[in-house]
Amino acid sequence: MRSTEPGFERRLQMPTGVRIVNVLPPAIGEPGQPRRFVSYPGGTVPRFGVELVNSRGARRILRIDPITSVAQVERVAAQ
Repeated sequence: MRSTEPGFERRLQMPTGVRIVNVLPPAIGEPGQPRRFVSYPGGTVPRFGVELVNSRGARRILRIDPITSVAQVERVAAQ
């Protein structure tokens, strides 16, 4: 996370055994490049989701509702 405040930067370290396997919606352009989502104070959260998997193979998609800014967690069926 970044801000206009000089020197502000925050990173999220995923817990051991949990990793990001997909970012939604699919990227447009070159695959493998960093993804950026921009949010402005007082503005709406952009529509995006993050698919997570843990060491036991359980998958979840975390989405932020762009209207309410409430997190929504969806279970993903086993593949």
